[in-house]
Amino acid sequence: MKKSKKHLTEAQVDEIVTRQADDESAWEEPIHVAAKPWAKRVRVRRLDLAAKFHVLSVLLQLGAEAAMSVGSDREVDITVVRKPGEVVTVDVKVVSDAKTWAASDFPATGNHFVVFVCFTRRNAVGQEIPESYVLNSRDLHAWADQEGAINIGQLARSAKDAREAWDRLLPAA
Repeated sequence: MKKSKKHLTEAQVDEIVTRQADDESAWEEPIHVAAKPWAKRVRVRRLDLAAKFHVLSVLLQLGAEAAMSVGSDREVDITVVRKPGEVVTVDVKVVSDAKTWAASDFPATGNHFVVFVCFTRRNAVGQEIPESYVLNSRDLHAWADQEGAINIGQLARSAKDAREAWDRLLPAA
């Protein structure tokens, strides 16, 4: 004869778990699941996408005519139309774990900007608003040439006027 399984209600399960919560003998050894080798790459891609959408949303909130570039040039993530015939391009860079960033990663032109989006807390889940630094690529390139590579900590200290300088991307008032 088959025994029928006893189905517990959610309330009964809650009561059992609550009763056994402090009883170490009621629990098995915790299971450790190692992170997959690709997990960090996925996290970086997600942060990269979050940073791009952050920049785009700020620009749209400020009334800019901006659009995200999809599948195009690596150095152009967002295009902003200042006025008919005047366009600026934006390269969004994520700063989370990196200490330096290679200056050769972008063109140095007057109408191209680099926005560093800094997730200030490790595992920035729930971070309200990341810090952003808006720099003209020509200025950034000149500064990087002096330093060799861009030190992110040095950038945050030296480029205080670039912090949240969204007006650099908008049409002149």
